[in-house]
Amino acid sequence: MDYMTLRTYKKPEFKSLGCPVSNCIYTEDKSLADKSDAIVFIARSLGRKPKKLPHQRWVWVTHESSCYSGEAGGAWAGMFNWTMTFRRDSTIFTPYQFVVEREKPLAKNFTAIALKKTKLVAWMVSNCHTKSNRERYVAELKKHIPVDVYGGCGPLKCSKRDNERCLENINRDYKFYLSFENSISTDYVTEKFWKMLDRDIVTVTRGPANYSRVGIKPEWHINTNDFKSPKDLAAYLKYLDKNVTAYVQYLEWKNQYTTGNRLKAYCDLCAKLNDPSEPVTWFRPGTLANWFNKGHCIAPKDLNFKRRKRRQTDTFIYLDGHGVLIF
Repeated sequence: MDYMTLRTYKKPEFKSLGCPVSNCIYTEDKSLADKSDAIVFIARSLGRKPKKLPHQRWVWVTHESSCYSGEAGGAWAGMFNWTMTFRRDSTIFTPYQFVVEREKPLAKNFTAIALKKTKLVAWMVSNCHTKSNRERYVAELKKHIPVDVYGGCGPLKCSKRDNERCLENINRDYKFYLSFENSISTDYVTEKFWKMLDRDIVTVTRGPANYSRVGIKPEWHINTNDFKSPKDLAAYLKYLDKNVTAYVQYLEWKNQYTTGNRLKAYCDLCAKLNDPSEPVTWFRPGTLANWFNKGHCIAPKDLNFKRRKRRQTDTFIYLDGHGVLIF
């Protein structure tokens, strides 16, 4: 219940979640397993396998990247019918969070907010050795622009107990925040992005190539995939630092949108269980691992920092939507 963020709801009924199809209930009482239409299993904590009844859908849930998660074998092989993951092609798409339109738009003056910021780039991080090699990328980025590193991997300390206070200080003082994933995996966008969405800061992302697949528009963040090198990214961030109009364009959308939770995914699950046309599907032994892992843990391709010496005639151009800046 904690993992699925359902414990905070008073009644275990899908009506309390506001689902269009709501004749479902949820429980963590394992004695009711043989009466259930679906059982949801967290991939990394499967425990002892219960008896599976013919009418049941078993649902495999994970929010670990394809680099760190895989199908359990042995007695669990071939047991699952549906998937609930951050992957867009899951049976039930369940990202860390959703973007939703605000019922009442805000009216923040982001220009005034931006002009009060005194620092450039911040990064909070505690895992210093990752499959994405984000630490190498940031080391190169720091050669071209100041990056203040908080947490276990940097000189600026911020304990988990003080996490919220640190985030608020970063939100107040910095223009950019690095939301770099620990591994590059298809559709894998974690809290590193989502925790900054409702804050007055521009997020720089490094993760899957196509954030649009999971509902994150290009104009909502700065994607390292759009730059040939950390040096080019640094040049663009410096440009935005000097051009408040262009910088604010990356913030103004936050007046219209906010973060939503996973309830939509649970509503989709209830609707599927009620749909008589929903086909009977299952993952044969090995096919779930093949679907989730094969080709979806992606090696970084942006760590070759050797560049030819710039000739006097070389010109670098950035388009910002309003004009052209030439380097």
